[in-house]
Amino acid sequence: MKVKCLACYAEFYVPDTATTVTCPYCGAVFTIAKDRLQLFKEGHFYFPLDKRDPFDILLRFVERQYGAPADVRVFSTQLKRELYYIPVHFFYVYGKAKVYGRSRKFGNITLDVKELDYIGIPAVDAPEARILNGYPFPIRGKRFFEERIKSIGKYYEPTLSKDNAERIVRRIISDMLRNEARESVAHVKNIYFENLVVDYRGLIHYPLWKIVYKYKNSSYTGFIDGATGIVINAEHPLTPKGRIQQFAIALSLIAVGVLFGSFLFSLNHTLPAIVSFVTGFISGLPALTRSVSLKVRASELKELDERKKLLFDNIMNTFIRFG
Repeated sequence: MKVKCLACYAEFYVPDTATTVTCPYCGAVFTIAKDRLQLFKEGHFYFPLDKRDPFDILLRFVERQYGAPADVRVFSTQLKRELYYIPVHFFYVYGKAKVYGRSRKFGNITLDVKELDYIGIPAVDAPEARILNGYPFPIRGKRFFEERIKSIGKYYEPTLSKDNAERIVRRIISDMLRNEARESVAHVKNIYFENLVVDYRGLIHYPLWKIVYKYKNSSYTGFIDGATGIVINAEHPLTPKGRIQQFAIALSLIAVGVLFGSFLFSLNHTLPAIVSFVTGFISGLPALTRSVSLKVRASELKELDERKKLLFDNIMNTFIRFG
């Protein structure tokens, strides 16, 4: 039969014999009663494990990294493999705000900013759980919780309540709207939140692999999404040639900023010159850091997600300290 999702309003087909169904578009879970959907809000779910070997996934990823040793797979051995099931409160959020500000081109301006997202809040304060702060969790593939999950790997019980998680989410969506406003206008005069929707989608136990491996005389750590196989964070070695190349890239970026800034400064464009100096240094800093680090880090996540993770880290740390 054809049904319409009560959360995102998408239409899709389900078998006539089905008693529960997951929306293929937004991941909302429903029960079916009298040919109608009923949103299953307070459920407890889990994500099943990806069947691939996480150590193999990690080494395949490391092999592709710039400057990684060509023999990293041959001379790497697994020292430790740990599976964690992290409790995560999951929310659908929508926010809309009206911004009054001033733009460089149009002067005074009024506009609307919107944010739509699915946000997971780790429900336990543990080092492994912090890896998932700001993580773009998948919205499809979860299953109803099974007791056997408690005996697979290290299982964490939630210590953060749903209500406190919702408080954190509301602060996050508010800050996301403020950041969107700052990016939209040069100077924000006022911002009014017109609509904040925070819809709880249940507690999910999410799998996370921690792999520690040894390459020659040093050990390295990687975290892999147990459900999708995405490498969230991975340490790896860098060859001497790779360090030299990273150092050269860093110097080139800094030099371009300095040269262009000096040119602008000679034309009495002081502020643009300073911006050029700072931009050149900031652009070259990551490569410079990699060139002198004994261990470098890489991730399959985009840099945009790193900004989101920083926002989550700041809010989560503040909440843990002060409530």
